Amino acid sequence: QVTVFGLGGSSSALAQETQYRLFRYGITVSAQCDPYLMRMTASTLKPGDLVIAISATGRTREVIGAVELAKHYRANAI
Repeated sequence: QVTVFGLGGSSSALAQETQYRLFRYGITVSAQCDPYLMRMTASTLKPGDLVIAISATGRTREVIGAVELAKHYRANAI
């Protein structure tokens, strides 16, 4: 499973665009642009799953927190 996290104008749009592009390759993917859904999704991930985090600044607290939670459950992150 692949999930894409992005929060805010351009990051949310890019997260959804990433979902559309990966979907066309037959990859099971979802994009989350709400901080609560990011954390809920992150808590369901497992080893072998992948999070793609998108942040223009690289410091978006909500995205970083969700990625850390995903890593706690041993998912991979980019």
